[in-house]
Amino acid sequence: MSAPHLIERLDVSFEFDPPDPELQDEGQLLRLVKDSLLSVLDEVMDACDEPGAVLVLPSLALDLGTIERHALREQAPARLRALLEDALAAARQQARLAAGATQARAGGQAGFDLPTIRSAQDDALARLAAFLRSGRLGWDAPPRRGELHVELLDGLLASAPWALVRMLADAIRQPQALRRLAEQFPPRQLEAVLAAAAPGQARALLAWRAALEIGPGAADAALAWTWVLGVALGTTAPAAGLAAVAAAIGYPTAAPDRAALAPEDGERLAAWWRRGERDAGAAAVLERLLASGGGMAVRDGLARALGGALEGALSTPDAARRLAGAMPLYLRERLLRFLMPSGAARLLALMSEVERQLVSRVGDRGRAAEAHARCWLELLVAGMDGVGVGVAVRSDAVRARLYAVLDAAAQGAPLPDHGAPAAADVVVPNELAQLAAFLERGRFDGAPPLAGEPHVLLLARLLERAGRSRASREALLRMLARASESPAALRRLVAQFPQRQLAGIVHAAAPGQAALLALL
Repeated sequence: MSAPHLIERLDVSFEFDPPDPELQDEGQLLRLVKDSLLSVLDEVMDACDEPGAVLVLPSLALDLGTIERHALREQAPARLRALLEDALAAARQQARLAAGATQARAGGQAGFDLPTIRSAQDDALARLAAFLRSGRLGWDAPPRRGELHVELLDGLLASAPWALVRMLADAIRQPQALRRLAEQFPPRQLEAVLAAAAPGQARALLAWRAALEIGPGAADAALAWTWVLGVALGTTAPAAGLAAVAAAIGYPTAAPDRAALAPEDGERLAAWWRRGERDAGAAAVLERLLASGGGMAVRDGLARALGGALEGALSTPDAARRLAGAMPLYLRERLLRFLMPSGAARLLALMSEVERQLVSRVGDRGRAAEAHARCWLELLVAGMDGVGVGVAVRSDAVRARLYAVLDAAAQGAPLPDHGAPAAADVVVPNELAQLAAFLERGRFDGAPPLAGEPHVLLLARLLERAGRSRASREALLRMLARASESPAALRRLVAQFPQRQLAGIVHAAAPGQAALLALL
């Protein structure tokens, strides 16, 4: 068969009545099949090809009927052509009908003995997924094409990167598939997978992979790739999850000792929320973290990531809508319950109450959608404020903010800025005092020495408020100016807070000069 047409097994049989020694000679019959019948198969299949589609027949039997001895060489090819053309046309129609019936039945499956039509893209995805899971390309792989799996991945990277990412994220949940992806594809392709799966984060992930391969306890290249690909595709965590994967695929090397929420995860979530675009890989990262059962360390990390996403974005009119649109509703609810195990139910009940009134009071659907997104933003900020250093979320304050949004939407007025008049906590002196105490003494008042990074979380909140409220910004800058009069406090500020937060302070103090940071 030619390359586009594949037959797993071809049986040809003849019956003679009465017996004919000449025609029953195997050599004669073989020449008939090779010289006439096989070429007919190729010609008919070529004629019925549909660009971009693959017709799959589990089996096909054709009966050429009775042919007189003297007409065998002429009539056998002609009858085969006519029967095969009709059979392929009927199979294609049956496949389309079966596909329609399957879609009509919720969760239905087409029978395994029915013809099917799938796109060339779906066919390539299925072949590659099968290779990752089994290490075999299947009977229909072209002979002597040992690099076909590489060709398949190149084609999918070029034509269907998002479908490829979804397939890979599902396939590599099997540790052996993850190992096969890391070991049997060239680095240029793995780098392209990172770029497709983690837009904007590929360089950081590649730097992390390089760091894993050097220094004491360095991992080999394949193991480093399994860690990085697992994180990018949202199927493994950079701590205990990676150790489990390493053990499952037979590597004795333990995963690096990292925090419950890796910086790469936090940065990816923050970038996702800032963009406000659907990102299947980032959503998988978030789902994995929410399912991890992590403690305060994970909750603090997620709150920091959310704070980073909100910081500076709230001045954009459609920021709330983009942020809410980035996450499906079920993920928003799960994130809120994760951040606020004891208070989320109360806020979600309040949100349900507001949603009912949005339907009844706001007739403009676009206006209602904008208000709904802003209300969800208020809930997520409340969830962020409920994590960490002794901050209690007041449901009455959240209610006031939600109803301020609802009233403005119903009246056709501009929606209030987040944290504007309805919020009673625009300036939080207690939090400013806590940060001042930390800068001066390296600890919060009345608290044991710090474990983890609650000081980073606290500054993230204050910077986020400074980005949306002039009063909050001025209060924070006044406190930092007083604290920085102490050399020890100034050193602690520079040494113990991340550069992105120091840049946020510079931006708050001198917005017009913040671009100079790029020269440092």
